[in-house]
Amino acid sequence: MADRYVVLVTGSRSWDDPDAIRNALVPIVAEHGPRNVTVRHGRAMGADMMADSIARQLGAHVEQRPADWDVCAGPGASRRIAG
Repeated sequence: MADRYVVLVTGSRSWDDPDAIRNALVPIVAEHGPRNVTVRHGRAMGADMMADSIARQLGAHVEQRPADWDVCAGPGASRRIAG
């Protein structure tokens, strides 16, 4: 059985460089095969969703794991972060 690889993507919500993400993911998928690569991200706009789209184009698995700010930082955290 081949090893499975998880690539965690975190980045700016204003990220606007899909080539940088593609250049990082292509060699990983090429070396290990799309069935053995999972791209995990937080489903935020910018780098996360760009990586989602590119990973799907490459045939890799995608896992969206949006943050639950109320659990992570306590009640009201999402309001403090958003505004």
